[in-house]
Amino acid sequence: GAGDAKRVMAISVGGQYVLFLPLAYALGPGFGFGLFAVWLAQGGSRAAQTAAFLWSWRQRGWQTIKA
Repeated sequence: GAGDAKRVMAISVGGQYVLFLPLAYALGPGFGFGLFAVWLAQGGSRAAQTAAFLWSWRQRGWQTIKA
């Protein structure tokens, strides 16, 4: 978290429960695309999380956090 654990938690939990799980359910059982689509959704979700973490890191807001 580099001192910014709240933002890291928000990105992680948001990515998992807001982005990936609904998308996986919609693609798998919902539309019937199967497990391969769920795996692709997971890869896309992880890529989106990585982009969010990189953006957060480059903002450097964690440097000004006081403990």
